[in-house]
Amino acid sequence: MLVQCLNEVLGACQNVGLHIVATVCDMGTNSVKALKLLGATRRKPFFMFQNQAIATIYDPPHLLKCTHNLFLKYDVQFESEHLGSQLSAIAKWEHIVKLYKHDKHKLICMPYKLTDTNLSPAIQSAMKLNLAAQIMSHTVAAGICSLVSEGNEQSLHSFSCHKNSEYLHMAVFVNDINKLFDSFNSVKHAAPGKTLLCPLGDSSPHIGHWTKAAMGIKSWIFLKDGKPVFSKLT
Repeated sequence: MLVQCLNEVLGACQNVGLHIVATVCDMGTNSVKALKLLGATRRKPFFMFQNQAIATIYDPPHLLKCTHNLFLKYDVQFESEHLGSQLSAIAKWEHIVKLYKHDKHKLICMPYKLTDTNLSPAIQSAMKLNLAAQIMSHTVAAGICSLVSEGNEQSLHSFSCHKNSEYLHMAVFVNDINKLFDSFNSVKHAAPGKTLLCPLGDSSPHIGHWTKAAMGIKSWIFLKDGKPVFSKLT
């Protein structure tokens, strides 16, 4: 039914002179099934319609929520150009929980907008975009880096020193996701440093960033008790 509806809409658009280059949908069962029936695959994310390739895109908000929910359940082994090493790092949700609990008891807290709901979302809240965006944010990543730097001097003596690099790995992972989400959005006047929060264009940094991000995502391995739970993305 969904395939038939999509074909009718694409046909109607072309009949009035509109040039459709892509479709966007969520990752619901019906949407995924429809894309498969149309011939789209992970390696070839497009299908043919009247001799024209139509790209298939999952909407970024849904992808952000799904990534957040997987991170909530599993550790993530990953590689990033920002780590300055070819070795894989591991990001853990428990590090966000520990640092949040530490920070909430300080007289002046970090400026991220986190609450207990962010750290232990109920089932009905798991697919709320704002909760995912608040966790996977530059503000959280920067706050974690600041707390770790502070801890090297005095405040985080309750955390083992050798754990600091693990917290920084988690901050890098969160910031990588935040930058990727930024790249799929745009505003008229972006904040300083938000170079990806702008429209896609010939001179924008998007294509280069997406190429590097794709390589990083392919390195992701979700872990449960140190063992992979999904096959590596290829």
